[in-house]
Amino acid sequence: MNSDQQIQFAKAQQALDQQQYSEAARILALLNDEVDLFVINHSLVKALYEIGQYRQAWFLINEHLADYQQSAELTALAVQVALANHQMINARKLALASRHDDRLLRQIDQAEDKMRETMQQSLQGIQRRFIHLGDQAFNGQQERFHAADQLPLNEYVQAAKYLVRDPFVRPLIRASIIQNLQQLQVKEIITIYWIDDQEYSVDLAKLKPVDEYPIVIEVQKLLSDRYGQSDPVTLQTYLQEFYLQLTLLFPRIEETIVDAQAWYVALCAYSQTTNEPAIQAAKEWQNRLTKLINRMM
Repeated sequence: MNSDQQIQFAKAQQALDQQQYSEAARILALLNDEVDLFVINHSLVKALYEIGQYRQAWFLINEHLADYQQSAELTALAVQVALANHQMINARKLALASRHDDRLLRQIDQAEDKMRETMQQSLQGIQRRFIHLGDQAFNGQQERFHAADQLPLNEYVQAAKYLVRDPFVRPLIRASIIQNLQQLQVKEIITIYWIDDQEYSVDLAKLKPVDEYPIVIEVQKLLSDRYGQSDPVTLQTYLQEFYLQLTLLFPRIEETIVDAQAWYVALCAYSQTTNEPAIQAAKEWQNRLTKLINRMM
């Protein structure tokens, strides 16, 4: 922040201390448009929450989601805002990822019980539309997928177990649902329909976040070593493509990417004259994934 912005931030902090939340929000919103700093974002979220602008507060939290998992106090605020927006699934994922305080999970459980008492018909409608997500085109599936974040855990899991073996659900949506189940720490063995049109049994308790698989870390390192210093823009382009591939492959990443070097070469250094079987196999998989991605566009 420059000197003028620091003065405005001090005024906003004073307004917060004096519980003048609307004035604080006004000043901080202007600052946030000028400077992307977490300290401004955090103060603005607090002000917006106090004046009941929950949707905007949640939007701002998602711009700095990792920062809100750095302390118990920050996570508690993020969970409060999520619950105020009926974002039950996201609230639970935040609480579980932070591992700061079990009281947050009890708070979420209580909020879910209250929703069941006061919004039963609405929840039934959301769950019904979620279960029939496969009836929609991709945009409609995305919309229902995100709307399902309002469901309590049990209702979400009940529908999700049906959807992950529905061949009419787009692969990206199916994989995202499985990732949610992993992040929600659901401990069940489920059956999934995967991108090779086969069904597989998956033990959710054994799944890890995508970026924790050793083979993923190895490919990321190869890309970073090649482009990190010389061409960071190209590095980000390849990483984005790689992450999208991983999302589609989840949860069978290790069964598909069996050779990190071959996958790296197929991704960014492939030549049609290459005849190494491992590279050819990796390229065939990547071509298949590209076709799936193109169908979503």
